[in-house]
Amino acid sequence: MASRCPTTRRPFICSSLSVKARGDTCAHCDGGECADREDSMNGREDDDAGLVVLPTPCTAPSYDGWFAMPLQGAIAVASPSASIYARQIADDLGAYGATGWKVVASGGFVTLSIECGLTAGAYRIVCSPETEVRITGGGSEGLRNGVQTFRQILSQTWPMLPRMRMEDEPRFRVRGYMLDVTRGRVPTMAWLRHWVDKLCYYKYNQFQLYFEHTFAYDGMSQVWDGADPITPDQLKELDAYCAARDIELVPAVASFGHQYMALRTTKLRTLGELPEDADRPFSFIERQQHHTFNAGDPRAFATACAMVDDVCAPVNSVQCNIGGDETFDLGRGRSRALARRIGRDELYARWMNAMVAHVRRRDGRVQMWADIALSMPGVMARLPQDVVMLNWDYAPHVNEANVKAIADTGLPQLVCPAVHAWNELIPRVNDAWSNISEMARLGAIHGARGMLVTDWGDFGHINDPRMALPGMIFGSTCAWSPTSDRQETFEAASRLEYGDAHGAIVERMGKVAEQDAWRWEDMVRYLELDDGSGNVNHEVLNTIEGLRDISGAGAALGEARCAYVRMRLANRMPGVIGELKRSLDDLGCALAHAGSRGGTDTSFDDMVNVRLPLALAMEGTLLLNEIGALLASQYVHVDVGDIDARKVADAWSEWSQTYARVWMTVSRRSELWRLQRLFGQVERLLRTMPQ
Repeated sequence: MASRCPTTRRPFICSSLSVKARGDTCAHCDGGECADREDSMNGREDDDAGLVVLPTPCTAPSYDGWFAMPLQGAIAVASPSASIYARQIADDLGAYGATGWKVVASGGFVTLSIECGLTAGAYRIVCSPETEVRITGGGSEGLRNGVQTFRQILSQTWPMLPRMRMEDEPRFRVRGYMLDVTRGRVPTMAWLRHWVDKLCYYKYNQFQLYFEHTFAYDGMSQVWDGADPITPDQLKELDAYCAARDIELVPAVASFGHQYMALRTTKLRTLGELPEDADRPFSFIERQQHHTFNAGDPRAFATACAMVDDVCAPVNSVQCNIGGDETFDLGRGRSRALARRIGRDELYARWMNAMVAHVRRRDGRVQMWADIALSMPGVMARLPQDVVMLNWDYAPHVNEANVKAIADTGLPQLVCPAVHAWNELIPRVNDAWSNISEMARLGAIHGARGMLVTDWGDFGHINDPRMALPGMIFGSTCAWSPTSDRQETFEAASRLEYGDAHGAIVERMGKVAEQDAWRWEDMVRYLELDDGSGNVNHEVLNTIEGLRDISGAGAALGEARCAYVRMRLANRMPGVIGELKRSLDDLGCALAHAGSRGGTDTSFDDMVNVRLPLALAMEGTLLLNEIGALLASQYVHVDVGDIDARKVADAWSEWSQTYARVWMTVSRRSELWRLQRLFGQVERLLRTMPQ
């Protein structure tokens, strides 16, 4: 019987990704079990039983046999603040069937305590029949970290425990995660709490939410109207939830560039560099490119300060990420004359220093993105020495020169890689590992204070937040130990998060991403290349590498219309559908064999089920690539095999409806309607293709 997608209930990814039956066995397997399957617990009595812990411990634990854990007992805590971690253990045991566990002040089978001799973040775990279970931390965060390691071990061994001793501590003091909640997808509060629990599980200690227009700014309802914004009370609630888990919630606010939605309003449009662009049709591409506050307008600066103050007010952290990245329009519009007189470098430095001074007046500490300062000689020398530079570089092969340049100034820095999920249904996990591990290594060499892993949602945030799990795990692992091993981390992530005893799912996700030739980003550009009149939208064209110079030549040939540029874009679609299908087959097989045991999120609850978005992403990836092949076939000879435009249109319509339902399991409606509008445009393209 073919394995079915748990979201649509259709056979996995049309007919091509069905788990093909051979009697009662999978075509990829032998006798109902995968040929390469190794039961990770077979060696239980001889060694560590293949136990995995993430982040990977810096010091290898010692194991010496096994003993049974009672079905009921007590967890003793030394202080009320540790009760939440005791409750985490008790809840896990309850999920495994041991419901008789309680939290007490002393005398427990499991004891949680704090030891001043351990450094902050460090922990010790001792498990034996004689001492039972002792988890000790260097402060509350260290205790938290030890409990998460114990929970991970327990998820793999219950009802047994290894006789073991483990001591561990992180390499980076700051281990942060930044989530974009502004470019189309605003999560529900339930999801944000769940994600904080997940960050806790993997030992992060800082969480940033990135805002442009999706916060309910006081007196600026035009900015957030219709965006399902996060309110001050909700942010305050989340701050308390984070603090209880030893995670610092740090607000991240675009306070200079990236003001697309704000500067399109009638109230604020005159505060931008290019107010004449305010009435251009909405574009996902243009949202990323322009719309910077006018650096010469005091009203613009006052508005930016008000936005920063509103987001910072509900949280207890003294830190604030004030942005300052990608100020593409600086000195190009209303501040052009001022920029010519004093220089763009000076114009940028004045704005950012004034914003730093504003935050510091309330005893705040400032973080800011480093890209513009790195590109402008002399800017960093003018910044206060306590400003933390957020050095982002998302290339798989990182530029070490930028990490060293900031280190040489004496300014503190966080290295900032990415989970590589934006614009993707299935994240580019191989790029994510290369980017994250290299940034961690360079950060360690050059004395970075820590790491901030970024999770963006460009072009409508089509990427489901659950799909960022591999990158999030890579970040926690490399920030804890920058020398972590790639293969070990991939296998451990597959086991802990997907219940995959083979340890193959994450590796196979990476293979699919490598074969993915027509991505959501390509589809959006294809659609938005039309300016509405059949001519080229040059704002979109200028974002496409290799095609920026063709509009002039096309005009000389009388070929500057949108159809010509679309042809050039579609011609990039290689004939790799067959390889993609095989990679999807392999991933589908691994997903079908993954058990429900081994991770905290393998239930079929819609919000926490990690298989739900993965199955949907697999189906959508194949459909997008079939659409790309069909589009290319309109211009050049591309062998599309048996791909039928009408059938693909029908499947795309069903997939789009399922996508909307899955979106609502973790997100507010927010800008889902914008994606649905593009989904509809894609379907109409397919239905008008010649047979």
